[in-house]
Amino acid sequence: MPLAPLALEALKRRRVEQAAERLAAGPAWCDQLGLVWTTPRGAPLARTTLWGEFQRCLARAGLPPLCWHDLRHITATLLLAAGVNPRVVQAQLGQAQIGTTLAIYSHVSWDTLQAAAVALDNLLQPRKGV
Repeated sequence: MPLAPLALEALKRRRVEQAAERLAAGPAWCDQLGLVWTTPRGAPLARTTLWGEFQRCLARAGLPPLCWHDLRHITATLLLAAGVNPRVVQAQLGQAQIGTTLAIYSHVSWDTLQAAAVALDNLLQPRKGV
């Protein structure tokens, strides 16, 4: 699955940071089969450490506390609102049925209703030369 350029750049930056950590740790480096986020010595992060950092990032961004699964809902909702084809969103989520994707994640906003009204109006306008 392709990654968003922003995510790809973050992973590249992390690779550089981790290479520096690996050099600094020397023989104490604990290779954990390619983990991306680790302690400065390469060990897996404790779940509570990762969770706490996630919540601090949210707070710094002015966002409320969220759970990991909320990120899935937010991503799907934003992609659908941006006009991404629901089949593409379904594939990214790994859902078997398009109906599940649409039932859970497609929300009708005032802006969406207004855009539909304008689209219908454009379709019903008399065409010049017809």
